Amino acid sequence: MLSCIAIAIQETIMKSATIPALRVEPELREAVEGVLEENETFSSFMETALRAGVARRQLQREFIARFLAAREEARRTGAFFR
Repeated sequence: MLSCIAIAIQETIMKSATIPALRVEPELREAVEGVLEENETFSSFMETALRAGVARRQLQREFIARFLAAREEARRTGAFFR
């Protein structure tokens, strides 16, 4: 119980920035509302989606960076795999 309270306090303290309001078509708003879990808010859904999007893009960038480094190493050494 105390750990839940500590987490809630920490999350409250950590959330100091805001994201601009997002205008969407009514159909998208309805679709989001239709998939919300019990006790989940629209805001928490949006925060989760934003975090997932950021994580996905970071992974994509890291993947591309590894590919480019491997390609350069292969060109440098002449060692290619088929």
